[in-house]
Order: sequence, then structure tokens, then C-alpha cells
Amino acid sequence: MTKAIAPSAIDRRALMLAAWANTRRIMVALGYAAHQMRTVFAAELRKAWAAAKAAAKAATTPVKDHSVKLAIVALNNKDRWTQADYARMDALRLELREAA
Repeated sequence: MTKAIAPSAIDRRALMLAAWANTRRIMVALGYAAHQMRTVFAAELRKAWAAAKAAAKAATTPVKDHSVKLAIVALNNKDRWTQADYARMDALRLELREAA
């Protein structure tokens, strides 16, 4: 189950300003008629929300988890393991479990 991003963590004013700026830019660049503005704005607002949520999620995701997962993948890709590799894998799995 994924954790929901708190709406208060996202700057709604900046989100709306970015969506309106992109809408105006697209309306002029592509020559849309005025009655199509609502559709274009809705699409741009969805894009802005998706980008903001992705940025908020990336900001809350611990970097250490990523480095631990990369180390686990690197160990799994080895053809032959030594005793030190088994010990390292146990330590990495424990570290990942404690972080969760």
C-alpha cells in the first residue's frame, strides 16, 4: 500500500500558476480556439499535479534505501559468492528491513 502525499506538502499556488502558464503557452503555440482552453487547462493541471506528487515522493524516499537495494542487486549479479558476500548480504537485508 502506498502512502498518500499530504496536500499541504504541495504548493497549490505554484501548481496553478505553472498550469496556467503552460496552458497559455500551448494555446498560443498550437492555435487552439478559446472554447478549448478548459480541456487544455485540465490536461496541464493533471500534469502539474503528477509532477508535484512525483517530486514530493522523491523528496521523502530515503536515499539510503536506494543505495542498499543497489548493493543487493550488485551482489545478486555475482556468479560466485564468498563467505564475505553472504555476510554482506545478511547485513544489507537487515539494514533494509530496519529501514522499513
